[in-house]
Amino acid sequence: MKDSDNEDDRNKIEKLIAKNFKLSISLGLIFLTIILILPVLNEFASDIMLKPVFGNFTVTLIYTALFIFIMGWIIPLYYTLETDKREREYEEEHK
Repeated sequence: MKDSDNEDDRNKIEKLIAKNFKLSISLGLIFLTIILILPVLNEFASDIMLKPVFGNFTVTLIYTALFIFIMGWIIPLYYTLETDKREREYEEEHK
């Protein structure tokens, strides 16, 4: 009986790890896409991207400074909150 319980726990932990791994890959791909869009936009929409918006600040600079920087904080925060929630759910199931 104990071996089957340990095996079930191991399977559940492996599923939790796999879910977290899939989440990290998904979020990494989202961030990579956000970063790689910048040179594409600069190449094909340079008239818009190089347009000054606030004084000498161009759309490219704002995209880089604000959007990419903010996403660099939001994505890891989301990952941390989501994995913590999953781990708490797992722990509550196994009390």
